[in-house]
Amino acid sequence: MAYANYQDLIAAFDEQLIIQMSDDNGDGIADANVIDQAIRAADAEIDARIGNRYAVPLNPAPRLAASISAALAVAGLYTRRGVDKPQSVIEAERAARDLLNRIAAGTAGWGEAVTPPPDETSLDVRSSSQARVFGRGRMKGF
Repeated sequence: MAYANYQDLIAAFDEQLIIQMSDDNGDGIADANVIDQAIRAADAEIDARIGNRYAVPLNPAPRLAASISAALAVAGLYTRRGVDKPQSVIEAERAARDLLNRIAAGTAGWGEAVTPPPDETSLDVRSSSQARVFGRGRMKGF
């Protein structure tokens, strides 16, 4: 499940700019495949940055993940087109990556409960064996 959707993108940025950056067929409508690819790339970056601290993908995803994903996705749309990003997009992208780095380092949080990854160092190991066939008493004299 994606952290963000089209509504998250247009809530954070001007819809016309998003349409311009994602309208590959020139019909004046944002292309869903282009938007989905940008969101998937943003989500992959989020997972890569926080995967050592949290179980990914985040489920349920905190609301902050949608905001970060939206900022990274819109920045990715501009990069994909090869055009200069507006200052608002540059600042949002920088803030999103900075926050992700702080979350990954443990100096910032999601603002709500998120599942940490399983602790692989505390495995529950159990063993069993049969009774000894040869003990000290049986081996006397050998």
